[in-house]
Amino acid sequence: MRFHKSRITPRLASDKLSQMVRCDSCLEKDFFIQLDFDPAVIAWRAHPFQISYLYKGRLRRYTPDALVLRRKVSGMVYQVVEVTSIYLLAKDEVARTLEVGERLCSDKGWEYRVVTEREIRSGHFLENIKRIRRYRSQRPPLQYHLAIRESLSSMGGQASIVDLADAVRSLNTDRIIPYIYWLLYNRELFADLQSPLTRGTLVRATLVRR
Repeated sequence: MRFHKSRITPRLASDKLSQMVRCDSCLEKDFFIQLDFDPAVIAWRAHPFQISYLYKGRLRRYTPDALVLRRKVSGMVYQVVEVTSIYLLAKDEVARTLEVGERLCSDKGWEYRVVTEREIRSGHFLENIKRIRRYRSQRPPLQYHLAIRESLSSMGGQASIVDLADAVRSLNTDRIIPYIYWLLYNRELFADLQSPLTRGTLVRATLVRR
């Protein structure tokens, strides 16, 4: 949902879509960053279609922010997602728009989600994703990739980022931590991204189910 007009249109280089995506707001961009990182998201599309409806005698058009194909335990589901700020939810026109979205999804058997800054920006998760995302183009050469995984295995399958980097520094490179971040972003290593990401954060070779 567009919050205000701006001369600068936020854009996102989406890895899942392999293209630049226009965003209506910085909050929407933050949500798209999470979609790109979420392994349960098979595919997504920004501003996928328009819906025409009447409001106070006038024809209006509503464009949802995202259409998402998501993997769930019950199977694949389509979700239409509206990104909006909490303060806008009290506006009559916004409430009417959300009703239109809910009705469309009900007719199609899709899910309809409304997400706000409370879900998108709470805790440390988004901040951590943004941090490791900066290294997503710095794929480690095979020798470093193998050395990191072998060192982690020799340390019992779990180590802090700084200890793991120190264990691999015999290869004479200062890029070990960026390579670890690349492995975290691509989910070849795992860490608790709900907590602050520091050099003391523990990384693992396998995902720990909670």
